[in-house]
Amino acid sequence: MNTVLENQLPVQELEKIGLMKDGQLLMDNSNATALKRGNVTDLLEIKDIRGNGYGIEALNARVSIVQEEGENKVRLDPVYKEIQDHPLLETEEKDKLVNGQQANIKKTASIYGTIVSHGKDHFQFDPKESSSYYIELAKKDGTSKHIWGVDLDRALAQSGQKIGDKVQLNNLGNKLVEVDAPIKNEVGEITSWEKKMVNRNTWEVVEAREFKKDKDAVIEYDPQTKQFMSYDPAKIKSPEKINGETLTEEKKRKLKEGEVVTLEDGTEIQLSTSDKNGIRSNRAGLVLSILIDGGISYLLITGIKSLLNRVNQPQQLNTKEKEQAYSKGYLQALKEVEIQLERKQAKFPNDKSISAEISIVKGEFSKASNMSHSELNALSVKDADDIKNEKSVNDPDHGKEKDSGYDKDFPDVVKDRNEDKQNDEKQSTGRGR
Repeated sequence: MNTVLENQLPVQELEKIGLMKDGQLLMDNSNATALKRGNVTDLLEIKDIRGNGYGIEALNARVSIVQEEGENKVRLDPVYKEIQDHPLLETEEKDKLVNGQQANIKKTASIYGTIVSHGKDHFQFDPKESSSYYIELAKKDGTSKHIWGVDLDRALAQSGQKIGDKVQLNNLGNKLVEVDAPIKNEVGEITSWEKKMVNRNTWEVVEAREFKKDKDAVIEYDPQTKQFMSYDPAKIKSPEKINGETLTEEKKRKLKEGEVVTLEDGTEIQLSTSDKNGIRSNRAGLVLSILIDGGISYLLITGIKSLLNRVNQPQQLNTKEKEQAYSKGYLQALKEVEIQLERKQAKFPNDKSISAEISIVKGEFSKASNMSHSELNALSVKDADDIKNEKSVNDPDHGKEKDSGYDKDFPDVVKDRNEDKQNDEKQSTGRGR
């Protein structure tokens, strides 16, 4: 039986629901890859589900592997008849996600700081927005942050905390309340108000004897299952490079928190926990360089879906514009991957899987480029001598003592010829409802 599948995937659970047999995943390659990378699959038919006191003959669900109390477990996200709620989302936020106006929304579950100011104002101090309440907190790192929520007024008064006090704000989820909702005309101007029942977050303000790490959630809507999916950005590890560009600490932060990150060549990327690739972009292909155990490993991602609310996406480009779907950095990164694979092929000449992967990389290179053969070979890449001196978890002689569990890192971990031969570290988005 395949070592990785046996040690990293919950084999018995997968076999029990008919998704695995004799060490092989019974699904197409793209879904198998998504599952191994810690992402969520497309909708799959799950048969004969049995539990304590219940049985389901067949069920369509998206499948993923999550950690529960240190163990890898199968998670099934079925298709709901109605759109499910999320405890941290207000009505307006929920509508924006469902309608595709926003790709995700970052919500605070718990936050620590010293009260600097508080009061009523337009949300985010924008006159076009409705009235809300805010508490400004001074953070331990010297920065300040405004937390918004109508219920913060009540929660603060009830707590007895005041300016200068160290506090912890806890988002307790939403409840149905009546509010004055604005009615806007075609140009976005408020023309009148109406009474409306909406979900509002409820808050708790308590004394904080010590400052702990804030807890956030980045929430998306999954139209396939009609539910909201979320992840904790603190559990995400960013790649070191994308298409050969080294990410700054600020870009890493934005990527982990679900924001759109723009590279120097115009490539736009955004983390997506509801997507099978775990990422969206305005490019059709990306090469991620990931640092694991002190070595750089590469991940080739193709068939990437478009960013929401963006124009000129790869799927929409005409033939003349198609070359823009791939950046020069992507081509250079592909050449680096090819060099690494060729070095391994020289070390392990009898391993046919390496030749297959080299063919895949070259095929992707050819598809992504209109250059001639000589121009492709002359493309500037990282020197092979530099690469061969780097330790890599893809090297069979390195990293054999790894833990078999998933790391809660960047959702797409490197997939190379040893993915099916070694007990490499597994990455996870920390996805949840």
